[in-house]
Amino acid sequence: MVLSIKYASSSVWQEVCKKVEGAAVFVDEPAGECLSWHGGINLILESGAVSIKEFSSFESGENALKAVFIVSTPLTGPTRMILRDLISNSKFQHCILITSCSPSVLTLASTGKVSENNEEMTALHKLETDMLHWMKNKEYAVEILHLFVSCVPISDSLFTFPQFSHIMPCFTEDLIGRTPYSSVPRNLDLEALPLELQVGVVHIMTTLSSLLSKLSARESIYCLGMVSSLVGSQLQKHSTSAVRLRNAEHDMSLLLIDRNLDLCGPLMVSPAVHGSLMDQIKSVLPPLPSHSVDVAIDMSSLCFGSGVEVNGYTPVSPGCFHDPESEWVDTLIHRPMSEIVPYLFKRLSEALNLKDIPAKVTQQHLQDLVTAHFDKNYEMMEKHLSILQASVGVLSALSSKKNNDLEVVESLQKMILQSVAAEDGTNEAFQHLIGAVLERRDRGLNVDSIFSLLVFLYSLVGRQFNIDQNLEKGLKDVVLEMMTEEVAKDKPSVIVDQVKEQGNVDDFVEKVFVRLGALRNSRRQMERYVNVALYHGPASPLEYEGVLSQLLFDVVDVTRPDMPDLKYKANISHRNNLASRFTMMLNSKPQLVQNDVILLFIIGGITGHEIKQINNIFRIYGKRVTGSNKGIGFGIVKNLCSQFKGTVYLTSRDVERGKQSVEKLKQEGLRPAFHQLDILDPKSIEEFASFLEKTHGGIDILVNNAAIAFKNDAVEPFDVQAETTLKTNYFALKKVCEALYPLLRPHARVVTLSSSAGHLHRIPGTELRKRFGAATLTEEELDDLMQEFLRAAKVGNHSDLGWPNSAYVVSKVGVSALTRLHHQTFLKDSREDIVINHVHPGYVDTDMTSHKGPLTIAQGADAPTYAALLPENCKSPRGEYIWFTRAVVDWINGPVPV
Repeated sequence: MVLSIKYASSSVWQEVCKKVEGAAVFVDEPAGECLSWHGGINLILESGAVSIKEFSSFESGENALKAVFIVSTPLTGPTRMILRDLISNSKFQHCILITSCSPSVLTLASTGKVSENNEEMTALHKLETDMLHWMKNKEYAVEILHLFVSCVPISDSLFTFPQFSHIMPCFTEDLIGRTPYSSVPRNLDLEALPLELQVGVVHIMTTLSSLLSKLSARESIYCLGMVSSLVGSQLQKHSTSAVRLRNAEHDMSLLLIDRNLDLCGPLMVSPAVHGSLMDQIKSVLPPLPSHSVDVAIDMSSLCFGSGVEVNGYTPVSPGCFHDPESEWVDTLIHRPMSEIVPYLFKRLSEALNLKDIPAKVTQQHLQDLVTAHFDKNYEMMEKHLSILQASVGVLSALSSKKNNDLEVVESLQKMILQSVAAEDGTNEAFQHLIGAVLERRDRGLNVDSIFSLLVFLYSLVGRQFNIDQNLEKGLKDVVLEMMTEEVAKDKPSVIVDQVKEQGNVDDFVEKVFVRLGALRNSRRQMERYVNVALYHGPASPLEYEGVLSQLLFDVVDVTRPDMPDLKYKANISHRNNLASRFTMMLNSKPQLVQNDVILLFIIGGITGHEIKQINNIFRIYGKRVTGSNKGIGFGIVKNLCSQFKGTVYLTSRDVERGKQSVEKLKQEGLRPAFHQLDILDPKSIEEFASFLEKTHGGIDILVNNAAIAFKNDAVEPFDVQAETTLKTNYFALKKVCEALYPLLRPHARVVTLSSSAGHLHRIPGTELRKRFGAATLTEEELDDLMQEFLRAAKVGNHSDLGWPNSAYVVSKVGVSALTRLHHQTFLKDSREDIVINHVHPGYVDTDMTSHKGPLTIAQGADAPTYAALLPENCKSPRGEYIWFTRAVVDWINGPVPV
């Protein structure tokens, strides 16, 4: 089974839908954001709800007799009052409360005490009683359900919990006077934290526990940072963990990290060549109301609306990037920034069936395309709303005046890096910042940008560089003067609004610099990750290397360096086993990469650039996917070894070369197995199939990769080339399938490596194309087509009959057509959910392409890996032709991507 956070989260909302029939539904903001990523209000209304409203004291159930409340925060304080008001102002006879807060969270929030197992339900029972009291009839019905309604699955490998978007780990300085262990975070108890953060820690822990339960995961816990260590400890001893750990199907490493160990990375303005466009978008566009992930896209320029802003928004409903099919947010994170506009232009042109694409696409090209086809054209908007919103959003972000502010901040950050390195100290950097505060209007700096630079500097220098107290006081004085002026002007700002809440500018600035000092000390307990600034001498600026990247490079390092700052929490199932406990005494800490899956959770949030960086780190070291001892097949094996929970066989006709390839992968910490396979030898195929059946009982993934191609300057006659090529690429592949298909287990994935040459349009003859693409084509008829080509090649009239002058093209078209036939066969198979796709891996730098391909082997292996690891019961792709970008291409009609 392939782990899927999307599936885990979606299944919970299906449970919610079973409860809403005939009900007035009330949803709080974090749950509403989660709901919007799982079908939105239509999901609830189509399940039979009579209405859906905000969880607010100003709402009521009107005449509804049944209510469902979906709440993400503890049922205390304001949340409890809202629930009381809603019930008291309505006529409900049946109330269902669905909450992401477990009974232990409710108990802690209500009593201020961590509950024991036998006390965990007390607060829940009291809440039930109170709800019946508010309903004014104890004979009415109340249900309280703890469900995992907390997750926004941005993609299958990226998620967030909106209800924790405001939580940031505290500093050791926050604990002084609260506990005798405040100077030694590793001995910290939960009770040492402020109550609000105690509740946050337990809530995060129980939410992670719910996610792990849905994934059927047995976690090994690793923590970096004080609060992460507390979350890990609470999860380690949580009452439900023991049951899950005994019954789980998957082994997983759970890595928890405190965000405040390094705030430099989130604030650093990355250059376009390295950065993530999603970070830039979130910096310049307003958030979608009540959302933490998505942004509001102003669509009014295409509509008849006036475009007059009301509270920062136009009367036209804002667009957004969320689309469950396209995963725009994930695309905007991972794609190079320079490719986004051309990619959107191409996608939009394809949707509009336009053929004319400029050689070099600019923002203006995309803007003109949007205006020409969608301005005041609501019918066209509705047809192409997803790609249109993405296009308008990207154009709005790239043309925003706020980009000028980012450029100023970026230049000052560079100045800080250069000046600290030049003097091996911070004096000049502080002087630059003092100047920036005093000249902020001339430089175009706002208050929020000034504070981001302060945080950037203090997090960067840590304890690595000294700070002159007089210069620090000078900086504090000019900041105080700035804040006094800005508060008097009453200009909207995140920082100014906070000052107004506290009421005293002097106290606010004093607290800010106390917090900056704590931020500077946040890594002082570290041994290995104490610094984030690499010093290369006075002639070069400091190089930022974040705590996250340092840690992950260590994690994937095949030399397995010691990581003393990373705390390991042994899971309960290990501790209950005597042999395991003895092993743990001998081995202080198992390796984080020993498990096939790593779940990384940063308490305090993560940026798009960091997500992209994580992906790149694991790709470099093989964390990304049978077939061969070299080239793309080798890359696929490498990926599967790290992502697939099971044995991966590298096969090769040449035993010695195959074993050498296996050893090479083992040196990288991977564990492939080897078996000789000559696809031209029926006996070899039979032996391999027999071995797999006896050893493993079946196959979960089959990647057919073996193929040959003659060079352009080959001297062999064309008929010889044709016979040899089809014998290997088509007929031998058929023999492998016949032998191994009976071993496929339910949910197996089959990937056939095709090529851009395998698209049907590469066959010149119209009648031949019709025969290849016919819905009624049979495997016998496909074999006859292959034989027809061989006969024509022998006679020498193949071109006259509509065949291409390339045996490789015919073989790959045949392989793709065969894949489509096998897809139809699997649809009727009694084994559930067997999926086959044919994949063009791209023009890759391999022996077959004479090393002329622009793509690396790793890039060529990406799309086949994606197809091999499709989640269970996926809707698409199934029987499709997949381009190396992972896009699905129409094999019969095209268009074929450039």
